[in-house]
Amino acid sequence: MSKSVSKSVVCPHCGKAAAAKMWTVVNVTKNPELWEKIFDESLFDWRCPFCHGQAQLISRCLYHDFGRKFMVYLIPNFSLPVLDDGDLEQSFPEVASVKKRVVPDLNQLKEKILILENDADDMAVELAKLAVTNLVEKKHKKPVVSSYFCKLDKASNQIGLSFYLEGETQPVLFETRAEVYVKSMEIVNTYAKEEQNSSKFLSIHNKWAASVLERYYGED
Repeated sequence: MSKSVSKSVVCPHCGKAAAAKMWTVVNVTKNPELWEKIFDESLFDWRCPFCHGQAQLISRCLYHDFGRKFMVYLIPNFSLPVLDDGDLEQSFPEVASVKKRVVPDLNQLKEKILILENDADDMAVELAKLAVTNLVEKKHKKPVVSSYFCKLDKASNQIGLSFYLEGETQPVLFETRAEVYVKSMEIVNTYAKEEQNSSKFLSIHNKWAASVLERYYGED
């Protein structure tokens, strides 16, 4: 089931301490209404009872979708390649048979959910994003700050990605043939078998993708 706790926080506007409801577990299988609250970010909104100022409170939150067999653990500013949490696995013995990811911020939480809901492989998506990044930077003559998955349409053989460029507030949308995703999947199947077979919460991002490409090119 989904779980929340009450914590004391200090309002960033008036400096007074007040209670805040924070979600620690979101079970979207049993509480599907929380899905929309994550994507419109209202799940993390808080209003001070004294000055009525608003703030976004992001704390550890475990998202799980048992119907699609995946879990994504949001841990703010998490920077390690893997989360080795025996207590968590003992608390949720059912996690042994599901795909598990850990992310450091809300945007990446939403992206992981979107990828896995689309029955896409997030490892291959990260490789595809990395491959397309160079094309986007050459075309727009600006470095890419971050990139996100938008869609994988197997019927039309298209993958959609968005890229945020340095100094820009609106993303650049990029669609290309899904062959780049298929090739990325082939690389993952060959050079990321250890990660594929891992039972831990893994951090799969652009730096991870770059390390896999090093393995790939290192054998050429």
